[in-house]
Amino acid sequence: MEITAIYLDERDDELSTIDKISWSRSAHVLLVIPNRTGRMARPGALARVRKHCLTTGVQLAITCRNRDITAKARRLGISVFRSEKAARRARWHHLIPRVTATAAGRPERWKALLAKRGAARSVRSASTGTLVFSLCLLPLFLLALLNIPSATIRLAVSEEAQQAALDLPLRIANKEGRDAAGLAAEEFTVVIESEAQVPAGGKVRAATGYAEGRLAITNHSGAELVLPAGSVLVSTDGVQVETTAEIRLPADPETETTVPVRALQAGPQGNAPAGSEWQLEGSTGALVRAVNSAQLTGGSQVAARGMRQNDYDRLEVQLLETMRQQAVEQLAAQAGSQAILLEETVSIVRTLERKQNPPPGYPGDPGRLALKVEFSGMAVPLDALWTAADEALEDQTTEHMTVVPGFYRVESGSLVEDAAGQLRWQGVILRIVRPDWSAEQVRGLAAGLAPAQAREELERRLGVPVTISVSPEWWPRLPLLPFRITVEAP
Repeated sequence: MEITAIYLDERDDELSTIDKISWSRSAHVLLVIPNRTGRMARPGALARVRKHCLTTGVQLAITCRNRDITAKARRLGISVFRSEKAARRARWHHLIPRVTATAAGRPERWKALLAKRGAARSVRSASTGTLVFSLCLLPLFLLALLNIPSATIRLAVSEEAQQAALDLPLRIANKEGRDAAGLAAEEFTVVIESEAQVPAGGKVRAATGYAEGRLAITNHSGAELVLPAGSVLVSTDGVQVETTAEIRLPADPETETTVPVRALQAGPQGNAPAGSEWQLEGSTGALVRAVNSAQLTGGSQVAARGMRQNDYDRLEVQLLETMRQQAVEQLAAQAGSQAILLEETVSIVRTLERKQNPPPGYPGDPGRLALKVEFSGMAVPLDALWTAADEALEDQTTEHMTVVPGFYRVESGSLVEDAAGQLRWQGVILRIVRPDWSAEQVRGLAAGLAPAQAREELERRLGVPVTISVSPEWWPRLPLLPFRITVEAP
């Protein structure tokens, strides 16, 4: 037994001692009392501690060398030991209330307390006996369980593939009413950007120089003018040149000022014959006039590789085909895994951007084409196709057959246009069906029957071949307990 030793000192009285016993929460308490006379030697102190222990069911003992305290303890029925070591080895006797002069007037209370302790002792004895009896029966129960017969039922499940040929009118769900007949298709759009390049396939004339010369300018504005470098003059033939230096024009219209110029556009188109007339570009152009006494020369061109329009046309056809495949993938992702994209409906809505570099007719190699195109396509929910297939195959579904969940597949499908111009989806849907039963149903049908009778009943109800084995083999019937029957099906 577990003993808690409480060491007291001379200042401990009965109240502090009771508190320490309560705090210990132990069923066996040994009070180690000092030999010198302390507060526990006062009359009634040890009796009050004993009374508390009787009330709480704590077994009490003391160890002390003081003869007066040990004598009081023996009169009160408290076990007394010479040392803590002896207390831990010895067997304690229970505190039994004595009918003394103090307790004589209250005998009924002590009798009730003793009766309660005896009843508790009887309950503990009964519980112990029940536990021992149960432990003895457990091996027998396990042995009986192992010897209970078992059975295995093997079902040769046969799955069947069924095909439904569908011909359904197509309607756009988000443009037509929900109650409209036909297969509802939802329209999706996507914008694809891509670019490609191709080697230049033609020869073009490329400008290689700018025409240059000098102009004699006269000022008819009546005021002195300053023309900065880069001022533009235009000839009567539409050729544009710019001044390459700043000049000051006097107010005298008879005075000519010569200025160097260069054509704005490269190539022969910038050349101008002698005697060409020019005027300043802008609001004051008619008041500032010029003429070239010598022709403007230097603009030239050479043959070079460049892009032709038919080169870009062929490249665009190839690029659009690649972009359409990208659009199919992105539209299918938009439709989700629970819908099928009708690839025949994927088409170009509009071309948002087309860039050709270099432009057709200009030199450059290779040519680059960049496109930004919007595509659209329609998708059909798979649930709608599965429902249509179930309706078409309703006559082929027997009472004991069920569709295997998730075993639907679109075998083929295409869009056609009927005589009325209506788009129709024509295709084949495959589904898998199997016998409709559960392991609990099989156990319930076969439990307690003879093997031959159980096999006949299961084959009649389920429509599949059945094999039954019973262990031990000589046992005449299948077990009545469902958990002893195993159902196997491939």
